[in-house]
Amino acid sequence: MEAWMAKEAAHETTQEKLFALADHYVDDMNNPLSHAVNEFMSSQVVTEDMLNDMLEVTRLPYKTYEQLITRGMERGELKKESPTDVMYVLNGLINGMSMLYYEKDLEEIRRIYKKGIEILLAGIEAPAEKMTEEN
Repeated sequence: MEAWMAKEAAHETTQEKLFALADHYVDDMNNPLSHAVNEFMSSQVVTEDMLNDMLEVTRLPYKTYEQLITRGMERGELKKESPTDVMYVLNGLINGMSMLYYEKDLEEIRRIYKKGIEILLAGIEAPAEKMTEEN
């Protein structure tokens, strides 16, 4: 998350940040720690305490994603929705597509992540005329 936060500062709009976030996740797919939790959970008998610890790690991005979405709504770039709901959808998109690591090469994964962000934005972006009126 620290690496992402350093990258996020280089982008101005919420749209740019979401595309950069997708790229960040694709770039990080070669990091062996990226798949450690999934591999560990599928290969071990996991106690409730272990599961809770692993879930806590997977929840680390929640606050960052929700802040990004909230700022986009405040700036009029995104529709007014529940930031928490949108955060869960974004998190599901990012994490769910990470399974493509086992099926596709990184450039194909990057293309599909970009498509996922485009589809997400189609549902949550504020209409252009509303953005102009508020800004």
